[in-house]
Formats: sequence, structure tokens, C-alpha cells
Amino acid sequence: MSKLTKQFIESEIQPPVTGQRFYRDEDVPGFAIRVTPKSKSYIFEKRVDGANRRITIGKCNEMSFDSARKQACIMLGDIAKGNDPKTGKRINILNDITLREVFQKFLEIKPIRIDTQRNYHFAINRHFNDWLDMPITSITKDMVEQRHHELTVSPNRLGTSGHGRANNALKKLSALINFASDRYGTEDEPLIKTNPVSRLSRNRSWHRIYPRQGIIPDHKLKEWYRAVSTLQNEVARDFMIFLLLTGMRFGETRKLKWCHVDFEDTSF
Repeated sequence: MSKLTKQFIESEIQPPVTGQRFYRDEDVPGFAIRVTPKSKSYIFEKRVDGANRRITIGKCNEMSFDSARKQACIMLGDIAKGNDPKTGKRINILNDITLREVFQKFLEIKPIRIDTQRNYHFAINRHFNDWLDMPITSITKDMVEQRHHELTVSPNRLGTSGHGRANNALKKLSALINFASDRYGTEDEPLIKTNPVSRLSRNRSWHRIYPRQGIIPDHKLKEWYRAVSTLQNEVARDFMIFLLLTGMRFGETRKLKWCHVDFEDTSF
């Protein structure tokens, strides 16, 4: 990299015997001179809309160095404003935003409950940990389909089906992709044109999850109570018995505090 000047171009740059050679300016990012055996050209190079773009400004013998450098600065400004310097169309300047960054912004501005946030944290950080630092635009339909299958068949700590786990994880990912597309894209150029998780719907790959309808029949309550009473974890034991005797929901009971209990009215 060199500090390009008119004198440098005229005295220091020599055409190569074959191929091409580039001299890049250290002051204006992207501004350079491309030299071939027969010509010298001012060019501008920059990553635009996720791809490297090289634009020829003009021949060195047809325009002045100052004019070419000024044009390069204008192009650099266009990109900073989110415009393609060649076509003038809007571009997505956030194509490299990662899944981690999208997730952080999602939690920052979305008014969701604490329990829902925990659910998102568990699903994303556990099941997509290897994707967190990837550009969210690089997540493909094949990747989604493969991860859904892996979560379905891999064993879990309870030894039960992974259908619910797979569905939950991919639905959380789908919500983040939709959020990123809406927040970082434009109406003309959405960040993500098609949510890759949509393949699961088109292929009917979502698992049907049936609601739990099993109950402990009356004649087995005594057996259940004896089994729970043998639990070595006293907190778990008392928690299960409390659920049985009060009929409260699991989530409500888990958050119950002493200050919520009225001993005089025997209510909570």
C-alpha cells in the first residue's frame, strides 16, 4: 500500500510484463490503480452488499489524479449512506450481522416475559451455539433441515422424544430471522428474502405435539405418594406433594414466596 500521488504514478509505477498489478492508496480506502502491460486505470474496490465490487473510475491518461481521487471519495460516501455507488440502489450494509448480534438486539427491544427470555436463551445458546458468530444471512435451508433432524434423534436427559425440543428450537430461530429481516432490511431489499426455516413447513417436517392428557388415577395415588415420599431431595419431595394437595400449576408454585401466603385466611 502506498500514498498515491500524481508524481508517484508518473515516476514509480511500471507496467508488468504479464498479468496485472495493483497500487492501493493508504489514505482513501478502496482507491487504487490497476496496471496491466498496456494501460493504467483508476479503480475503486469495496465490499458491497456482501460481495467484493471493483469499479473502474477511468484511464489514467484520460482523467486527472485529483478528479479520480475525488470520485473515489464520493463512492465511499455513497456506500456509507447505504447506496450502491454504481447503480445508486439501496444496499444492505448489515449483511455480515451475526446471529449473536441479532439475538442481543432482539432481547434488548422486544417486550417479552422473563420466562420467555429464558426459553430463548436455552434454545439458541444450547442448540445453535456453533452458529452464533456466523452471519445470519449464511444460515441455509439445508442447515435448518439438518439441525431439526439432529435435535429430533439425539438423546435427551429424560430419555424421551426430541420432537418438542426440535420444534421449539427452530421456531425460536425462525423468530430471530424474521426479526433481523424486518429490522435490518428495506422494503426494496430485505436482509433475508426467504426465511430458511420455512422449508420445514413446506416439507411438513414439523412434529405434531399432542397435549399431555395423562393423570394419576385415584387408585394409584397412594402408590405415587409413597414413591414421592422416598425422594432424597427434600425440596423436590415437598414440591411434588404441594402440587398434589393444592392443585396449583407448576409455574405458579415455582415462583411462590412466603410473602404471598396469608396464614390467617389460609390463602395465597
